[in-house]
Amino acid sequence: MSQGPAEKLPRERLEVALVVVVALAFGASFGWNYLSINQVSYLIPSLRLLDPELFRNDWYATRTTQYHPVFAALGALLLSIDRSGWALALSLTLVVAGATSALYWMLRWAAGRKLALPSYLLLVAFAFTTHTRAPGTTYIFELEFQPSALSSAATLVAAACFVGGRFLASGAFVALVGLFHVNLLVLFGPALAVAHALLGRRALLMRLLRQLGPATLVLAAFMPMLLRAATPIAGEALARHLYLDVRAHHHFGIRDQLRDFFPLVAWLGIAASLSLPLAADPERVALRRLGAIGFGVASVVLLGVAGALFSARIRSLFAWRLTAHAELLLQACAVASLCALTDPLLRRRYGRGNFIVASASAVLLVQHYLARGPQAAGQLLLATLVFVLVVIVAMRFARRAASASPLPARFWPRSARAPALAFGSAALLYFAVGPLLRIREHSNLLGGAHPCNASLYRFMRERTPKDAVFLTPPADELARYCGERAIVVDWKGIPAIPAEILDWHQRLKDVTGKDRMDSIDDLNGYDALDARRVARLETRYGMRYVVVERGHEQALSGYPRVFENTGFVVFDVSRR
Repeated sequence: MSQGPAEKLPRERLEVALVVVVALAFGASFGWNYLSINQVSYLIPSLRLLDPELFRNDWYATRTTQYHPVFAALGALLLSIDRSGWALALSLTLVVAGATSALYWMLRWAAGRKLALPSYLLLVAFAFTTHTRAPGTTYIFELEFQPSALSSAATLVAAACFVGGRFLASGAFVALVGLFHVNLLVLFGPALAVAHALLGRRALLMRLLRQLGPATLVLAAFMPMLLRAATPIAGEALARHLYLDVRAHHHFGIRDQLRDFFPLVAWLGIAASLSLPLAADPERVALRRLGAIGFGVASVVLLGVAGALFSARIRSLFAWRLTAHAELLLQACAVASLCALTDPLLRRRYGRGNFIVASASAVLLVQHYLARGPQAAGQLLLATLVFVLVVIVAMRFARRAASASPLPARFWPRSARAPALAFGSAALLYFAVGPLLRIREHSNLLGGAHPCNASLYRFMRERTPKDAVFLTPPADELARYCGERAIVVDWKGIPAIPAEILDWHQRLKDVTGKDRMDSIDDLNGYDALDARRVARLETRYGMRYVVVERGHEQALSGYPRVFENTGFVVFDVSRR
C-alpha cells in the first residue's frame, strides 16, 4: 500500500533538513577566515565606499580598473555590520551551503526522488575529498569570502536549474555569475551554449534567449572594461608576460600541470559511458541535461587548455578555472547514472564498450588519485566501485532467491535505495570527519589574532593623516588594507588591464631598484633602499612615510624616526 501525501510530508521535510545540515557542514569545513588570501585586494573598494576619504592618493585604489563593483558594495555592507571579519566569514558558509543544497535538487531531477538523497550524500563525500580544488591553484570555493565564491555558487545553482529545465531561472543565476565575476561569465556562457546545442535544435533559439538573455545585459555593462583589456597597446607582450609568467605563474603555468587534468578527462569518460545509454530515454531528460552541461563546461576547459599551449591571449582567459566545476558536474552525472547498473532492464542498454570505458577510466583515476592526487578521493572512488559490484551481484542473487525461497517477497530487497543510502551516509561520515576536525586550524578568526592588529598598522591608521602616502615593503600584502593608507605599490595588488600592469611593473622596478622583475625574489631589492633612491621616489610618488624592516634602517638614518617596533622602522621623509 503506497504512502499518501500526508504520510510523505514529514519524510520529505526530514530529508530536506538533512540536506541542509550536510550542506552547512560542508560550508563550515572551509573554516572562518578574514584577510587570509585575496580579500586584502577585493575589499579596498569596500573601504572606500564606507569612507571616501580613504585612499584618495592611492594608485591602485583610484587609478586602476576595479572589476568587482557589486562585490565591493556587498563587502561594504558586511564590513559595516562587523569589521572583525565574522560577517564575511559566515557569509562564505551560507553561500557554500546554498550552492551545495542546489546539488540535491539537481540530483533529484536527474536520479529521481528515491535515489536523490543517497546520490547527494555520495557526491558531497567526493566534494569533501577534494575540497573543490583543481589544477592551476583553482577551486570552486576557498577559505575566504571573495567574488569567485559568489559566482561559483551562482554557477552551481544555474546548473541545477538547467537540469530541472528552468532555463529562465537558470539564466537569472548566470547573470549573477557575471555580476560578481565577469571572467566566469565569459567562460560559463559558451559552456551553456554548448549544452543547449547538445539538447537538440528544437526550440534552441528560445532556450538560448532564456538562458543567456539576462547575462547579455550584464556582459554589456562590463564591455568597456573587457575592450580595454583586449585593446592592443605598446608593450602588450611584456604586460602579458608579467601577468601570466611572473606574477601569476601558479595560475597560468599550464605546461607544467597538464597531467593534473587527467581526472577531468577520466570523469568525462565515466560520466559519458554511464549516461549515454540512458540519454535517449524520454523519462530521463534531466539526466541528459546534466550530461550536456557537464560536457559543455568540460569542453570549454579542455579547449582552453589546448589553446593556451599556443596563444598567450587564450591563456589569459583562464579557462581552467572551471575545472573543478566541470569535475563536480561530471561526478554528479556519473552518480545519477549508477542506478541503471542495479536494474536488469536498464543494464541491457549498456554494451561492452560502455563497461570497458567506464571501468578503465575509473581504475586509472583511482591510480592517479592514489599516486599524485588527493588520496581520499581515490579511496572513495575505489570503495564506490566495490560497492556497485557488490550491489549488482546482491540484487541478482536476491531476485533468484526470492523466486525460490519460501520467505515472503518483502523479505528480499527490491531496490538499491537502502544499501545506497547506507553507503552514501557511511562515505560522507568517514570523509567529512577529517575536514570538520581541522576547522580550527583552517580558521584564523577562531585563533583570535586579528590580521590588522599589528602595531605598525595601528600606527598607520591612528597616527598619520588619511591622505598620507606610504612606501612599504612590496611583499607586505596587508599594509594598504590594514593600515588604511595609500601605498606606492605592492606585489599583491596587480591590475588586469595591460597598460595598468606596465604601470605596476614600473613602480616595482622603482621601489626595488631592479631593471626588470622576473619573480617575487626580485622584491629583495627593497632591502637595499637608501636615501638617494628615497629622494627619487619621494619626488615621483609623493610619499611621506617610508617603512623598512628592522636591520635595514641605517641607510635612512638621516630622516627622523616616527615609529619602530621589533620588526619595522618608519621614517618621515618629508622632513630631515
